[in-house]
Amino acid sequence: MANYPTELEIVKENLDEKLPTKFCLKVKYIDYARNMVNDILNEYKLGNIIDLKELTERIHNKGNELKEYCNKNVKFIKCDELNDIYNRFVGDTFEAFAEFMFKWKDGDSRFGVSNYKPVTRKTKEDFGVDGYGEAAKYVGSVAPRVVVQIKFRSGIDRSIKWGDALSHTAVDGVWNYDLKPHTPNSIILFGNDGVTAHWTNDKFFDKKELFVISDNEISNEMKSTSFWEAFAKCF
Repeated sequence: MANYPTELEIVKENLDEKLPTKFCLKVKYIDYARNMVNDILNEYKLGNIIDLKELTERIHNKGNELKEYCNKNVKFIKCDELNDIYNRFVGDTFEAFAEFMFKWKDGDSRFGVSNYKPVTRKTKEDFGVDGYGEAAKYVGSVAPRVVVQIKFRSGIDRSIKWGDALSHTAVDGVWNYDLKPHTPNSIILFGNDGVTAHWTNDKFFDKKELFVISDNEISNEMKSTSFWEAFAKCF
């Protein structure tokens, strides 16, 4: 496993592009994520275990803290820029967490992917696919390609529909990542608390291509102190 998840490396290198051009919050941006992970690790050492729901709230709160810091310390910043800072922070932080989870559980059929690689702005624009790799479980001599969509939603309604983004993931996967259409379990959805729980409300839930990682599976893997120790080293 690499010392740094690629997503974090790219975030560190390209924050000038991700944040408004009038200022750079590179150190502060990473510090907020680092502090959150270290706080979680310290709580684990004291025996306090958190789940995906708690992690969702912590990412949300840290995003708001960073947004408030920018509002107080950056002159003439606009509301849409503040919202962009929040959205990018929570999205980048959760994608870094997801990437580390996929690498931590590399080849585990419960997470559906081996040799996971994130798609970042350094390699291409985000048209739908957030990461890709090979199927963790397959029949035959060659593992088929799988693509991943990572979703962080902080609103009250966190449900996601096929038409929201996953249809774009499918198209992007076929056009740019050699995804074979109609391959079972080839589109993997990794979401924060509540995103996948409401998936059954979608009339397209029976799509065989979709592999949904449940909140419980993610929360179970978060119970390990060694997981957070290793993730903290990424920063």
